Formats: sequence, structure tokens, C-alpha cells
Amino acid sequence: MKDTFEQRHSEAFSRQSAKWLQHFQQNRNHMSHVPWETDEPISDSQRQAISKSIAVFQLGENSEGNSFLRAGKAYAERTGDKQYLAALDLFIKEEQSHSATLGQFMDQQDIPKIQKEWTDSTFRFLRKIAGLNVCITVLITAEIIAAVYYRALGQATNSKVLRAICGQILIDEAHHLQFQASTLAKDRMSWHPIKRWLFVQLHRIVLAATILVVWKEHRSVYRAGNFSFFQWVSMTWAVLEDVLLTIQLGTKQDESGEYELPVPSQTATTRFPGLPSLADLPNGSHRGEQVQVHASFFPPKQAQRLQEVVGLLE
Repeated sequence: MKDTFEQRHSEAFSRQSAKWLQHFQQNRNHMSHVPWETDEPISDSQRQAISKSIAVFQLGENSEGNSFLRAGKAYAERTGDKQYLAALDLFIKEEQSHSATLGQFMDQQDIPKIQKEWTDSTFRFLRKIAGLNVCITVLITAEIIAAVYYRALGQATNSKVLRAICGQILIDEAHHLQFQASTLAKDRMSWHPIKRWLFVQLHRIVLAATILVVWKEHRSVYRAGNFSFFQWVSMTWAVLEDVLLTIQLGTKQDESGEYELPVPSQTATTRFPGLPSLADLPNGSHRGEQVQVHASFFPPKQAQRLQEVVGLLE
């Protein structure tokens, strides 16, 4: 029975969540190194490229997470994962700190904030009506998009402050993807393989649809950050596949009967080879070398059809 399975592993689940709780506690000052005093006004063209887009992402990072916490509480009570809810609470606070830091940059640069936007409202609605598994699947989709978006945003202007903010968010997002992947793995361990496979396919469909919407709404930032559509799609899809593989590995037992659940590490980005960073950007430069990405995931005919769709979004 499912309850028996979860009760049998509740201690191991709780030990793993305790490591995440410790990580989030130690990461509370993650934005303390941002060099606020060094920044200068960005150019008019840079402002035009990022203003509308950064406002949407700043809004999206700022969620109270009440529905998420309710679903997390139900999961913790059902599984006996006693440390999960505290770790989830600090994860939400870390997301909120991203919003606050982006908001501080926007205030410094006189970029107006927004209170509502349709894509953000859609993601919030889906998280509100769903259980924990679907809620995290929706959240991971947004975080995969964000992981590559902040690489582009960090390259889109000459602001050292924005570059530092985006660099830290990329580090945090690598851990967030690990944290959420571990929760999905724990929740799906007792599922039938066919059900797990169906959810993987659903996740790919959701990301594919999200990619087209995000490109339409935020292409000015990707272009300013030196990303073509196919470079961005390739890198984003690579991160998804890395996350799906991490979830899959987490649902399987090794020879000793243990599960390979991800835990926090100083080299979180090595867990997801597709995850970009800002480390290769020249210091003080607002545009790096041509972004190196994975080979295209699309056969020539599919790529041609996709390019036709992209043309309709221009």
C-alpha cells in the first residue's frame, strides 16, 4: 500500500529534507554581495529591452505561496517527512528575496513595477487548484524558464548590479531545481511506471507550450542577451531533460536499497549540465561571446516548422 511505502521511508525522507532546510538557512544572506554602490544608469535602449520583461519576472518571484504551503503540509503529514514544510517555507522566502532584490534594482533604475500580468496569473491559478505534484511540476517549468532567462538578462545591459543579481539567482535556481526534483521523486516513488511516464510527457508538453508564449512576451531580453530562438530553446530543453533524469534516478533504488535523491552541494550546477551560468562573461561586459549550447533537439523538418511558428510570433 502507498501509506506503508511512505511510512517505511519517512525517516529517510525527513533526513533528506533536513539537509535542504540547513541549506536554505545558510543561504539567507545570498544577496549580500551585490555591489549596489557601483551601478550607473542603463542606456535608453537597454531600458526599453528589459523594462516590461523584468517587471513580469519580478512579479512572478513574489508569491506568498499559501496554496503551495497547504499542499506541502498535506504531503508532510501523509508521508511523515517532518522537515519538508520548514524547508519549503524557506524556499518560498528565498524566491521572495529574488523579487525584492530585482525590485530594488528596478527602483534604482526608475523601472516601474506591475501588480498583475496574465502569464503570472495563469501560473498562480494552476498552482492554486493543483495538488503538490502538479503544483511543483508547474513551478519547475517556470524555474527552468527562469534559469535561462536570467542568463540572458544578465547579459542584456552593462549593469554590474544586475549581472551580480542574475548570477546569484542562477546559483539559487540550480538548488531550487534539485530541491523540487527531490520532492517529485519522493512523491512518485510508489507510482506505477506508466503513470510516471505519462507525467514526464505532460511536463514536456507544458514546457513546449510555455516556450512559445515566453518567447513572444520576452524576446527583447533574449535578443539583447545574445540568444537566438533556437539557442534559447536548446538550452532550456536541456535543463528540462536534466531535471527529468534527476527525478527518474530518484525513484530508483541502488544495490543497498537506498534512493538517489539530490541533496544540496556547492557545485549544484554540475547536477544539471544544461544549466547556464554567467561565469564565462568578461568582467564588466554586457554581452558575452556567442552562447554555447547543446546541439539542437529538433530534426530538420521539425525545426523548419518550429521556425515558421516563431515567425508568426514576431
